[in-house]
Amino acid sequence: MTTTPITPSTTTPTTPPTTTVTIRPNTTPARTPRRRSTLPATVLATLAAIALTGCAIGGRAGHTARATPEARFLDIAGKQAEYATTVTHFPYELPDGIAFPARVQHPAERVMFQEGAGLVEAFQFWECAWMDQAISAQPAGQPAVDVALAWLELGTASEYRTRYMDDPADIWGRQVLAPAKQGDLRVLEEFFDGCTSYRAATGR
Repeated sequence: MTTTPITPSTTTPTTPPTTTVTIRPNTTPARTPRRRSTLPATVLATLAAIALTGCAIGGRAGHTARATPEARFLDIAGKQAEYATTVTHFPYELPDGIAFPARVQHPAERVMFQEGAGLVEAFQFWECAWMDQAISAQPAGQPAVDVALAWLELGTASEYRTRYMDDPADIWGRQVLAPAKQGDLRVLEEFFDGCTSYRAATGR
């Protein structure tokens, strides 16, 4: 498989750039309906267990957010401010035609969020965007698939995954990214099914 080298942005601009919130219409051809999952029961059980705890910090299905006793809590305005700071200085690129939403998810009821919830929401949107790109660019082995997977692998070193995500068994690396790099994107598709906020924001 040919891997297209990528270089993440490492320079923090002295003047925060204006965040563009316009999302281009989806021009990706409709996907072929997926087959009923044939993943091993142990993998599906693991995904289900992780998804059940994914709401601890506003997480999405397939991701468990790490809660820490010393963490402080934010109201919706605090989460929005944290999110805005994160997307303004985001260290990685989004796919062409995709931009971060202007505002965070706003639950109907009044709730408090663990510190880091705004950062987590931004990174989850970013991961969902590159999962979408990988799935849309199939079959595996296409340069666009390789680029998308390379960005997702680069994100494993992010503050989001190293500080906020609880994945001691490296499910994301071993059971999602590794098979995808070998051409099997089935588990990646299972994770993308949990990207409800991303899909609502982009219409994908």
